[in-house]
Amino acid sequence: MNDISNRPVRRFALLTASMLALGVSTVAQAAQTKTVGIGQDFTTIQAALDYAAAQPADDWTINVDAGTYAENVVFNAGSNYTSLKIVGVGGQPIIGPATGNAVTFNRGGASDTQRLGLDNIKLTATGAIASGGSVVFGDAAYGHLTLNNIVVSNSSASQGIQFANATSAHTVDDVIISNSNISNNTGAGIRTGSTASVTHLTLDTDIFDANGASHVLLNGGSSNAAIGDYDNLIIEHSTFGNTVATSKAAFSAALWLKGGGNDSMNDWLITDNTFTNTATTADTPSGFPGQGNNAGILLHGRAGDSYSGLQITDNIFDNEAGSSGALWYGLKIDSDNGSPQFTDVLNLTGNTFENLRIGALSFEAGGTMLNPYGTIDIHTAPDNTFTGISTVNSAGLLVPEPSTFALLGVGALVSLGRKRRLTSNPKMA
Repeated sequence: MNDISNRPVRRFALLTASMLALGVSTVAQAAQTKTVGIGQDFTTIQAALDYAAAQPADDWTINVDAGTYAENVVFNAGSNYTSLKIVGVGGQPIIGPATGNAVTFNRGGASDTQRLGLDNIKLTATGAIASGGSVVFGDAAYGHLTLNNIVVSNSSASQGIQFANATSAHTVDDVIISNSNISNNTGAGIRTGSTASVTHLTLDTDIFDANGASHVLLNGGSSNAAIGDYDNLIIEHSTFGNTVATSKAAFSAALWLKGGGNDSMNDWLITDNTFTNTATTADTPSGFPGQGNNAGILLHGRAGDSYSGLQITDNIFDNEAGSSGALWYGLKIDSDNGSPQFTDVLNLTGNTFENLRIGALSFEAGGTMLNPYGTIDIHTAPDNTFTGISTVNSAGLLVPEPSTFALLGVGALVSLGRKRRLTSNPKMA
């Protein structure tokens, strides 16, 4: 009997020999690589990017030696590379220009597997920059970007990371920021311009601390023009801290998710994060409404905004500074103009609320709204825990009327607005 066990191997060997004879490579093409540093291929990062941009379409890695690079790095529109990442090697290099943005993206990657990005880089920016920051996503529609293991710190220009304003509405899609430290910036840690929509934004295992405004501000503006959509947002495994004594205006909310009117905020997962405060504030919570925005998460809507598919699970909200601390609420939902609509259940489960100045959950109806929220179904499952919360009305619940709510397993909650005391949940009667 003929032995056929080696036939596939022999056929592959013959095919390989034939391809080699024809000059055809049998090895998958790796990404093109250049190195930046003293005595390397290039001495500036921008020169390496410009070189890659002019080559035939390909995937690129630009390795950057440790050191400080005082330059403005720009991923230019029209560049030929299909993917390109700048990687710090032999230490964490610093991109720190004398003025202007450190890195600007004016285009994205070719696909979800061919991305543009930064890895193991520290960035800082100085000088007055309108709508600027250490990292800026420019005024265009693109996507597929990854920032991993970066430090964005001491940006005196404006924001740490800025999704820029535009002359017309545009969307940046599929942005991942992971394993990064975004702290001590003059403005917000991450901020979107009022005409920029950001979809499929993922923040994973990041650290935020002591930024001058919110750590993350998704800013829909106030034009009611339906141009600030923030769908499919994932924020997980991250720490949002405040270690600097501050006023309520400066601290604001750690996550400020701000609709601008007729915007959509759909399918969010905010899970396994820690919102903590060790700083004190001279401000005193007093009077209802108008308690300020010192919250772990603030959902701030306007007329026509729509919210659906919101999951806020397994987070810790802890005002460690106690009675003089700057963290007043865990989750706050409010509006200053019109009636944002919550179209389905907000799942608030598995969270821990500790030592908050006012309460775990707040509703505040601003302006002269008669029906600020329509109907909101909020599930607060029994596995939420509430400890050390000095809350008004801890025995019951204050709700704005005439809005209707379904609140399950209320726990230690406080709600602000036009007040009507309830000793039980009417939806559960």
